[in-house]
Amino acid sequence: MEKLLRSYLAIVFLLLAFSSAQAAHLVGGEMDYECLGNNQYRIHLRIYRDCNSGGADFDQLATITIYDINGNIVQNLQVPHGAEVRLPAVTNNPCLQSPPNICTEYTDYYANVTLPPIAGGYTITHQRCCRNNTIANIPNPGTWGNTYSVNIPSNDVSCNSSPRFTSEPPIVLCLNDPLNIDASVIEPDGDSIYYELCSPLHGGGQTTSPPDCGTCVKPDPATAPPYIAVPFNAPQSAANPIPSNPTFSINPNTGMLTGTPNQLGQYVFAICVSEFRNGQRLSTISRDYQFNVTNCQSNVRSDIISQIVIPNSICSGRTVAFQENAINATTFFWDFGDPLIASDTSNQPNPTYTFNDTGIYTVTLIVNKGEPCADTATAVFEVRNPVVFTVTSSGNPCFDIQNFIYAASGNFSADAQYEWTFPPQANIQQFSGANPPPINFNATGSYWVELEVTDFGCTSTYGDSIIVTERPFFTGNDVVGTFCAPYELDLGESVTSTLPVYYEWIFGDGTTSNQPDPQKVYNIPGTYNGSLLMYTLEGCADSAFFTFEITIYPSAQVTLNVSPTKTDIFNPYVDVTITDVEPDESFAVAMGDGSSYTNLTQFRHKYSDTGWYEIRVVADNIYGCGLEQLFLFRVAPIPLIYTPDAFTPNGDGLNDGFRSFSSGYSEFRLDIYDRWGNLVFRSVDAFEWWDGVNENTGEPSPQGTYVWVVKFRSTEGEYIERKGTVTLLR
Repeated sequence: MEKLLRSYLAIVFLLLAFSSAQAAHLVGGEMDYECLGNNQYRIHLRIYRDCNSGGADFDQLATITIYDINGNIVQNLQVPHGAEVRLPAVTNNPCLQSPPNICTEYTDYYANVTLPPIAGGYTITHQRCCRNNTIANIPNPGTWGNTYSVNIPSNDVSCNSSPRFTSEPPIVLCLNDPLNIDASVIEPDGDSIYYELCSPLHGGGQTTSPPDCGTCVKPDPATAPPYIAVPFNAPQSAANPIPSNPTFSINPNTGMLTGTPNQLGQYVFAICVSEFRNGQRLSTISRDYQFNVTNCQSNVRSDIISQIVIPNSICSGRTVAFQENAINATTFFWDFGDPLIASDTSNQPNPTYTFNDTGIYTVTLIVNKGEPCADTATAVFEVRNPVVFTVTSSGNPCFDIQNFIYAASGNFSADAQYEWTFPPQANIQQFSGANPPPINFNATGSYWVELEVTDFGCTSTYGDSIIVTERPFFTGNDVVGTFCAPYELDLGESVTSTLPVYYEWIFGDGTTSNQPDPQKVYNIPGTYNGSLLMYTLEGCADSAFFTFEITIYPSAQVTLNVSPTKTDIFNPYVDVTITDVEPDESFAVAMGDGSSYTNLTQFRHKYSDTGWYEIRVVADNIYGCGLEQLFLFRVAPIPLIYTPDAFTPNGDGLNDGFRSFSSGYSEFRLDIYDRWGNLVFRSVDAFEWWDGVNENTGEPSPQGTYVWVVKFRSTEGEYIERKGTVTLLR
């Protein structure tokens, strides 16, 4: 069982090793050599790989095997590679750019060897498997490997160097783009050169054991010639390897590759370059390479933003603002396609042009005109005038009349389409045509009416509201009569309306108002003729007019005078004087304590108690227009303070303390000072006694005379201060 498991793991390991070793990333290679003299040759191998594939990296050591004419190995070299160089992402056409996912790089292997001249010369070979499975022009592409080989001529006593390619191939061919690829070489010895398309050579395979087999992924050593040519899928061949129109070909004298690839895909081909001296072939080198034919983006692109993207551009009138959307453009040439005007061009990036008439125009934009990478774009623009129209309406907004008539007129053609929309309360909800029938609503309210007109695909919309109301109903009281000054006007009007009501008051004294309920007071006696107009301006308008006639009589004119304005209970007298009495006026004065005086213009009154008293005079005249005046009179109490003049703090329970006895106060404070002015006692409690103890020392105060000061606020709010002396007896 353990032996079986080891065998299974070994198989898995070999499969993994085979998978990682396959160089499906290879896209080509070439081999050449340089004679350094004294039988020294410098062998050069270049390998190209796809750096975006999942294949392995470059081989750290490349096996290069040298054979003689009889197939004997002369040398088998293991050559390390040099730097890895990424080819620039450029195409054959400077006006196009390759897709971002294309990546090719190469590395070089160099080896110096000593090879003396021999009959038949030498064959130098490197082999590696495999090719990409995605190649389209060969069958089963993943099964074919690569052989790169070059010959040193027989008895090379002239120290011959092979031709050498001078430039790297492009990494991509652009679909439908004409090719002009320079695949020429340098021939150091001045020999004649001949270029031709040839078959790539097969080498290597997919087996992994034994390690030195010729069909392995990395043959070591490489197999001896001859080598198998890789076959092509018809109709492709070595001479016509890539689908192209015209045919893909190479100039035999210049090495210029031409053609126009017309089919997307991945294709392999080879270029063979032979050198001749005196009519004899000396050696042949080849470049085996894989091309990707893909859609390339233009480095310079002309583009016009279409009307679909530009809002309202179709129906904005004959003047159109154009917008470019070009890439890498430095100059612009617009042709607006107006057939009646020769000067319908512009060099501005985003020009504005006014067409001679409405219609459909093909607009052209050429960017970088006259330069190698110019580009042209066209776009169709439809130029239409905006739909402009007016709607007229007539009818009466009073609910009992209505019959609204609508009509539309404007700049549209006879083929214009009309769509009227009315609310559900209308007698019709939809109508197609310029003039709908009379419209009536089944209830009062505000309604939205809309019309949409479409002409040449351009649409314009009208909308407006209509108000249908009942007639406003006004009520009011005509006012005729006599009144006493001051008189406040009150018509008692009422309005029933769903609409705003406007007012025009004329008061007959030269004043007016537009307020619904003005505060108008007549103070001057006289007769006034006034009016009130109430009306509506919207919807169902109506009005009402009221008049009034009033006579204003003067009121009684007496003046109440009181002196003093207040007093206290020690002097409870007040003097009352009535002035400005007219001959036809009578009056009475009530004193607020139950007593009154009639038609006395001057008198004195005595109150028997403290308190507030309302003195009221009531006057009348022959018009019955009375007058009443009031005065609030105060009889204040007098605060009382009583203090004893001596006390004996001896603890016998008789006159042991001192305090003031007060009434009618607030915010009380008592201070007591000795004969030197020192404070010996303070209290804010009117009921607290001084027991003769000095509050500062805590010792009994000596016998003697002391000064007391009482401060308090009276009930009238006045601050009052009283002083006196008290004798402390021991």
